[in-house]
Amino acid sequence: MPRILRNSRAETVRSAANHSIMQWERFSTISYEEARGLLRDSPTMNWRAVPASDKEIIMVRVNSRLADEGIPQVAEDVFLWRMSMAVRAAKNAANREAAVLNTNTAARPFDPVRD
Repeated sequence: MPRILRNSRAETVRSAANHSIMQWERFSTISYEEARGLLRDSPTMNWRAVPASDKEIIMVRVNSRLADEGIPQVAEDVFLWRMSMAVRAAKNAANREAAVLNTNTAARPFDPVRD
């Protein structure tokens, strides 16, 4: 089994997890949902700052959901790689959403004739 590094490609990690494309998509969705839940509690949190005990609890939850759906459970290295990506993606999505909400839609652009 190849060693999973932070810069490993998703296809390499998927094959290490022994998932089909559909199983991998479901694993990605489940891990993203967990990441959003983590950020709901702590919006500024990054994956490296999550305590090891919390990571273990999240891993058990993810693997339990995978098992319930008949999808092979993931090893720790695959889980850590994916959650790092999922937390970053969830954080970026939340930041984009906040930026859209903070945009003042009533503001008009500068008009040299009017202003």
